Amino acid sequence: MVKNKARVEGSIANAYIVREASHFCSHYFEDHVYTRLHSVPRNDEGDVPAAIESNLSIFQSAGRLSGKTKKRRRSDDELKALHHYLMLNSVEIEPFIEKYVDSLRDSNPDITDEALLLQMEESFASWFEKHAWEIVDTPQVIRDVSRGPLPVVSTYPICYVNGYRFHTETHGAKRATFNNGVSIVGEHCSYYGRVEEIIEVEYPALPIKRCVVFKCKWYDPRPRVGTRVHDKYDLVEVLKGGIFRKYEPFILATQAKQVAYIEYPGVASRAKGEWLAVCDVKPRGWVETTSETQKLKSTDDFAYQEDARVAVEIVEVEPHEEAPLLAEVPQLIDLDDSEDEESYDVEILITTDESSSENVFMSDDELS
Repeated sequence: MVKNKARVEGSIANAYIVREASHFCSHYFEDHVYTRLHSVPRNDEGDVPAAIESNLSIFQSAGRLSGKTKKRRRSDDELKALHHYLMLNSVEIEPFIEKYVDSLRDSNPDITDEALLLQMEESFASWFEKHAWEIVDTPQVIRDVSRGPLPVVSTYPICYVNGYRFHTETHGAKRATFNNGVSIVGEHCSYYGRVEEIIEVEYPALPIKRCVVFKCKWYDPRPRVGTRVHDKYDLVEVLKGGIFRKYEPFILATQAKQVAYIEYPGVASRAKGEWLAVCDVKPRGWVETTSETQKLKSTDDFAYQEDARVAVEIVEVEPHEEAPLLAEVPQLIDLDDSEDEESYDVEILITTDESSSENVFMSDDELS
């Protein structure tokens, strides 16, 4: 196995033994030790920030940023839209939102939902800051959030979250891979767009309050106008030139799902070439469940693509414990435990001789 006796360390057999020994020992390492068996996933989103009881839930989500960092000062319109979206998606601020909506409906009972949303965009931020400081028992972290985010934010070209790797549209322009497509499920339909910027937002005061948001450019979500579903293939399509006019560009990174937009090859008609097919991207480290999958039928032709995923879970079981059931087991019925307790004679078929073709029937009384 060794051609050069002066270089014994080059032995194939020795190298194989070392490799097998390290592979065997790696089974007994702790979980935080990364080896070939327990390597870091390719799209690892990093550790979740340490949970702080006083901090809001939106500041305790996972997500790993990568690439060259740039600092930029946001305009007043961007900060207003960003602050408004983060407040509406914070669970801890929901009591203030309900109180504000009730006050608007009490003062104007005939107000429509559309007018209510417009009024919230205009005055909820100032109303929230005022009431957060007037109420004595308001947590300090909510008071700090009511002031709004810092005007200077950090931008990144890459973000790993939800098992995906997202690129900004500028960063992925000259790449063969497509990682800037994004979708989010709304209240009435799904929104499809592209990631323009990956932003890390920070609020003032301690504890540190940071979260990652995507600034997106959305396609027109209106059914049969900017978004449609293919009749034959049940595939969502978006109009290439359709743009969502309302200024709502921000979403939380943890809410994003990745999609890819594919042009139809060799289309002859101009109308067909204006539409892009939307393909869902499956995240790494997740498995699609096919059991109990039910396709919902609706009279409204909204552009939904049903998707169900479940993370792979490994359960450790001690030798003396019973393994947990992964599915419900139907209830077993004890046939011997009958209410009437009637006895039945059982007849058993016995063959006296292998070569004999005659069978003898004997009851259980004769056997006893």
